Amino acid sequence: MPSSRPELIPVVINIVMQLQPKSILEIGTGFGKYGFLFREYLDIWSAAADPARLDPHNWQVRIDGIEYFPHYIGELQRQVYDRLIVGDAMDEIDRLPSYDLIFLGDVIEHFPKEDGERMLEKCQAHADKMILVTTPNYFNPQGAEYGNDRETHHCLWTKQDFEPYPGAQCFLIADRYNLAIIPAIKTSVDVPEPVAEPVS
Repeated sequence: MPSSRPELIPVVINIVMQLQPKSILEIGTGFGKYGFLFREYLDIWSAAADPARLDPHNWQVRIDGIEYFPHYIGELQRQVYDRLIVGDAMDEIDRLPSYDLIFLGDVIEHFPKEDGERMLEKCQAHADKMILVTTPNYFNPQGAEYGNDRETHHCLWTKQDFEPYPGAQCFLIADRYNLAIIPAIKTSVDVPEPVAEPVS
């Protein structure tokens, strides 16, 4: 579905607020919850010190998104994201610039495993600071839903699947989700610590 579990929200937002990215690419925007939250806790939250940032003309964080299924995108999402691209992320990312943060929220399990690995390699080529991935830590069989064939769940991602990515850390959230923090190859940024236990 074009949404994800609420237990992940405080952990993801805490990490992003620590990182303070100036640009974000979200792969698989769905309903756009994280686009809204990134905008609120990066630009709007900063209005306490700089009230002008309440005005969209003064937003300083670029938030772009790629969504395969156009019916998930409406006017609300267009007001929050700087750019929404409808298409296959595997192809579209090659036409985009670099971003401080690339976020895949409950998306990677929708790729066959080899395609997911290729997607992360492409993200590494476009990330200046970090790649952040959330995914269930159990396999939940699901086919095409809502008229969207990309809703199919293809595979399970475990801590071991993230280990080949240099510096990657994997955390268990609410006993149900893995959250992987993958530092960008081209930076030495400190990885924020989520409030969670590492996956053993």
